Amino acid sequence: MDFTENLSLLLIAVFFGLFFFLRSRLTTEHMNRFISCSSLVLYGVWFPPFIALITFQTALMFAVSQKISNRSRAIFIGSIALNLGILGFFKYYNFFCAEVFSRPDRTLDILLPIGISFYTFTIIGHLVDLYRGEVKPLKNLSEAVLFTAFWPHLASGPILRSKNMITNMRSRTMLTPDIIALSLTLVTGGLVKKLLFADNLGAYVNWNIEYGVSGMSVLDAWSTLVGYTAQIYFDFSGYSDMAIGFALLIGFRLPANFNYPYEAQSLRDFWTRWHISLSQWFRDYVYLPLGGSRRSLWRTHLNLMIVFFLSGLWHGAGWNFIVWGSIHGIFLVLERLFDPAITKLSRPFRTAITLIIVMSAWSFFRLPVGDAYLLLRKMLHAVPNTTWIGSASPYHLLPLALAVCFLVVDHTLKFYEVAPDGYPTLRIRFGHWVLLPLLFLLSVLLSGQEQPYIYFQF
Repeated sequence: MDFTENLSLLLIAVFFGLFFFLRSRLTTEHMNRFISCSSLVLYGVWFPPFIALITFQTALMFAVSQKISNRSRAIFIGSIALNLGILGFFKYYNFFCAEVFSRPDRTLDILLPIGISFYTFTIIGHLVDLYRGEVKPLKNLSEAVLFTAFWPHLASGPILRSKNMITNMRSRTMLTPDIIALSLTLVTGGLVKKLLFADNLGAYVNWNIEYGVSGMSVLDAWSTLVGYTAQIYFDFSGYSDMAIGFALLIGFRLPANFNYPYEAQSLRDFWTRWHISLSQWFRDYVYLPLGGSRRSLWRTHLNLMIVFFLSGLWHGAGWNFIVWGSIHGIFLVLERLFDPAITKLSRPFRTAITLIIVMSAWSFFRLPVGDAYLLLRKMLHAVPNTTWIGSASPYHLLPLALAVCFLVVDHTLKFYEVAPDGYPTLRIRFGHWVLLPLLFLLSVLLSGQEQPYIYFQF
């Protein structure tokens, strides 16, 4: 669900009004049922028919849980295959028809269920945990619905993990003043990131791209890619911050999904800071089962390439996403090969090189392969007849400059920080109490043209 839509905000306010009214009157089990039913209602507001799909996948997960926990290999493999099949149909059927098998006449008008990649990976992770004996089956169908459809995470993550959610279902985090302050900081900061920065940057980036990559100057190309680099961070981390903040108010403590990724000193470091729940999911359920780094050097490199090929494919049905994932895989392999030389470089230089690689890869995430390649060539002034300045003006560049400044402030002041155990902790100082409310006021007054959350499409 879109946390910044008026209808969504109204429904969230109604939910919390009922939640705080009922929580002292009902048992934890009954509150779990209330949260699970509310989650389905909030999901159904977007498109009611897809309640049937998520309910079916959840009921299937619950129905096979006991047999999978008893090591029934056939049912385990069948359940994983069915969930991947459902995800594959909705997300990749048209891509394979048109691009792989050259049969565009066989494509269908398919509406992608919002959040299907997130809750399907949540379900698969739980099935694997059951098969490994790391968790026990959920008590009832209501708990299963709460696990898969928990409304703060449903549209854009983070991907939920069994142990964490089961712990939260059975024993709530107490609403202490520090927890409430952290929750409000995350929600307010997330709204600022989305309304004030991501939406304004999104309008700017979209306008540049609609104008056409071929007509961009060097400055246009740079400002477009820098703008998108900031936009996707503000957009996705803003949603994640709000999701974690809302979950805290419900009594569920979720790990951080972002840890100031643009200060990373290597791509390996970047992927411990960006979309952390997805990175850990692929590490635990793909990379390590393939052998991780425990086998030969070439096998380790192959495992990395497989993981990032699949990561690219997870993000979207398009060659550009596959190229984006492969770029990260290739540079991670190169980092491993040249690690002794890289570690001798200064910290700022390593951060700058990492950011350049990440930015360059974002061009393929945002654009078709041909346009992304052309954009990078434009940035290097490698296309004949490309001007240096072009259409960019101080008026157009001002929002970009302000957003980049806030990106530096965000990564420097840090309204919250991530503890060694992976959970966000409050890092508010006196100046923050002035800055954050001011930014929130500006986000209300100066919010940009509303843009869909980027990760809604995944």
